[in-house]
Amino acid sequence: MSGVNWWVRRATAEDYDDVISILQDSEYDGDYLSDYFHILIKNQLCYPYVCLVDDKIIGFVQIVIIDNGETASFRSGRVRREFRGFNLNEQFSNFVLEDLKKKIRGLKRIVFATGMQFKDVYQRMERGGHTFITARKCTFYAGSKTSVQKSIQKSQNDCSSTTLLDEVNFRKIIASKDKYPNVFKDGRLAIDAVLYHIYQENVPLILMERTSAVISYPEIYDKTLLTFCSYFRLLNGEFFCKLDIYGKIESALLEHIKLHLRIVLEHVSDVFTIDVRCNEDIDLIDHTMINLGMKKVPEGTYSYKGRAFYERPVVTQSRL
Repeated sequence: MSGVNWWVRRATAEDYDDVISILQDSEYDGDYLSDYFHILIKNQLCYPYVCLVDDKIIGFVQIVIIDNGETASFRSGRVRREFRGFNLNEQFSNFVLEDLKKKIRGLKRIVFATGMQFKDVYQRMERGGHTFITARKCTFYAGSKTSVQKSIQKSQNDCSSTTLLDEVNFRKIIASKDKYPNVFKDGRLAIDAVLYHIYQENVPLILMERTSAVISYPEIYDKTLLTFCSYFRLLNGEFFCKLDIYGKIESALLEHIKLHLRIVLEHVSDVFTIDVRCNEDIDLIDHTMINLGMKKVPEGTYSYKGRAFYERPVVTQSRL
C-alpha cells in the first residue's frame, strides 16, 4: 500500500473497542470476537496483532498456535472498509507470519479459513501456494429459549449410549483414533473454524471455555458420533452457537443436541441461532432440529454458506 505508513504491534486488552469497531453493522454475520476477545487474548497460544495507520487501528488478526507448535491458524482477520483493496491485508498477514517464525521454532504450516462464497479468495490463495484441505457446509437454525426448553422436556430421553466428553476421555478417543474411521476420516477436525490435526496437545484448545463435546457409541466404532458446540453473545445481545458434527448421524443426534442445548440455555435469555457444520445427512439434521423447536433459517439470511480451509508450508531461509 504505497504512500501510507503502517505498522504492526501485538494487540492488548485495551484495544478492544477499536478492534471490534473495524467491522461495521452486519459485515460479518455471527462475529464471535466481541464476546471472545478477552478470553483469547489471555491464552498463551493465541497471538493477536493490530495494524495501525496514523496511530489508528485499521486491521486485526489473531493466530492460534496448534498441533504442538507445528501450525499457525489465522483467525478473525479484518481491515477497515476504507483500507480494503490495497493489498494491505496480505502485507499485514505476511508481516505477522515473519514475526511468528522468529518466536516459534518448529512452525511447519499456516492454515486459513474463509467463507465458501468467496471464490476470489480461493483463487488468490491457490495462486499464493495454498492447498485446499477441506470444507464444511453451514446450515442455520433459530429458536427461542422457551420453545426449545419445552421441546426438550417433552422428548423421550435415551442417554444410555450418549455422554458428555471430558478432557481425560477425549484423550482416550484420540489415542485410539485409528479405530474411528467415520469420525477422523480426514485426519483433521475443523472445530469453531480452526482445523486441527488429531494430536493430544490440541485437546485443551478444542475443549476450551464455552465448548462442550458429546460422544455416542465410543466402543461401537462404525456407529460413533462426536459433536462439539460452542456459544457466544453477539453485539446485538443475541446468542449464537456453532455445532460441528463428525461420525455416524443417526437417532443419537437428538440426544447430542439436547445435551449441548442444556448447557447453552443456561446463558440464553431469549432467541438464539445455531450454525450446524456438517457435510452429510442434512435431512436428518433438519428433522432433529425441528423436533427440538428450532426453525431452519432461510438461505441467504447469513452471507456465508460454509468454511473452506487452505494451508501452505512455512518456508524458512537457510543460512549459507
